[in-house]
Amino acid sequence: MASNASRGAATGVASGAATGFMQGGPWGAVIGGVIGGVSGLLGGGAADDAKKLAKLQAKFTKIETKENLRRMRLQADRAIGGAVATVAASNLQLSGSSKKYINVMREQFSADQAWLRESSRLKQRMQRKGGQVASSGIMTNMYAQQISSVASAALNTFDFGGGATPQYSPNTPQITGAPASLAG
Repeated sequence: MASNASRGAATGVASGAATGFMQGGPWGAVIGGVIGGVSGLLGGGAADDAKKLAKLQAKFTKIETKENLRRMRLQADRAIGGAVATVAASNLQLSGSSKKYINVMREQFSADQAWLRESSRLKQRMQRKGGQVASSGIMTNMYAQQISSVASAALNTFDFGGGATPQYSPNTPQITGAPASLAG
């Protein structure tokens, strides 16, 4: 699949050439195509960068969550181990309410870890989707500007009944020599 940069460059060349031709004929098309291509390449590249950044953010979130889960497990093991040691130090059996208390602790730590895993998964998904949305917005804006440029040039170039004077036509007389006011 083509990158946004290459799609942007291709559409930029086309719109730039069309706009340039309407403004300055064949040379205008060449100049407009080059400018449009570079502009489209840069705009499309920004869209690709938005996606890459979102993927990096999601990857970081995954790594961060993995570390936080490791720390949570250590904390849970310490807390449960401390509770078991306290029961044993009190010369009590690990049964009844003390056993129930430790089981509640285990369940809570397990629920906290499950919540962290799920919230991380959703956060990563939102980060990737945010990159896609940003990329689409950049590309849509670029395409809209290209269309607007061609439409504006067309309105300024062709007479649609409003009496506009075309800026370029193959039949436009070319100026040769010095103006009469300077010939003198």
